[in-house]
Amino acid sequence: MAPVNPIPSRAETEHPSFASLELIDEVSRTVEPDSPALESWSSSYVSDFRERFAFDLDYARELLAPAARIIEVGSSPPVLTGALARAGYDVTGIDLDPTRFARAVADLAVRVVKVDIECERWPFEDQSFEGALFFEVFEHLRINPIFTVAELNRVLTPGARVLLSTPNAHSLIGHLRYLLGRETMSVGGSIFYEFQKLSRIGHMGHVREYGVSDIIAFFATLGFETEEVIYRGHGSKFLPRSYRPFATYVLRKVAAFDATAADPQAGNFAAPRAGLTQPAVLAAMYPVIWASFLIRETLLRRSGRGARYPVVR
Repeated sequence: MAPVNPIPSRAETEHPSFASLELIDEVSRTVEPDSPALESWSSSYVSDFRERFAFDLDYARELLAPAARIIEVGSSPPVLTGALARAGYDVTGIDLDPTRFARAVADLAVRVVKVDIECERWPFEDQSFEGALFFEVFEHLRINPIFTVAELNRVLTPGARVLLSTPNAHSLIGHLRYLLGRETMSVGGSIFYEFQKLSRIGHMGHVREYGVSDIIAFFATLGFETEEVIYRGHGSKFLPRSYRPFATYVLRKVAAFDATAADPQAGNFAAPRAGLTQPAVLAAMYPVIWASFLIRETLLRRSGRGARYPVVR
């Protein structure tokens, strides 16, 4: 396969803009859940991801046209939804259960529509929106991500941009967790904890996390071209930017998705990086992969955890 030009990438700056932080803080004071059982989760989430919301707002302002009609997928808590509306965007949020923040949605005067994005046809006409935000949602999908992204494609105008962020499974912390025998996710918790969120807060936790090539290939098959990757989260300036724990993808709708025509074996997946063929990449990685397995098993055995699995009878 002929080499292709690499997709442009950059590292996130150390801090978001002051204007976005100020707007996020202003909106956050309005956002409280209707149920007292969700107060602890909501306050922690809004506080922990304050800077992430501000960065998300910065990227929306940079990459989406002012006053554009946009859809935000996953609007609980509706902090970013409210900030986008106050920033001048014609924003519609969709969420599995917007009644969790009904008072906040009313106080912010925003529109959040109830829809199960993996099972239900989205209640919008074709080509209704000029852009979309898909922040920290893709890793939660557990039923049919193809249906979800096909619906996203359907409701977007040709050429519309999608800003999607998700944990980077191939980050430094992701590699270290795997090497040390921890959870096979870069930022997610145990399988039990992530599934427990279904009953505890009303939506699924992380099902799995993806590498950059996974996301690029998946969305390419569904009609989206990756324009840029922004590596996010704190990281050493001495390490490659691709080792950061999160990534935002700047995608553009380049084709309508045709389920009958999409065939990953027919060349729809993203091509390898410039200058390296797939066999060359695999050959170069064999020693590294083999060494990682040896180191991992050695560490597990020394800790008493290696090769000891409970037998269920």
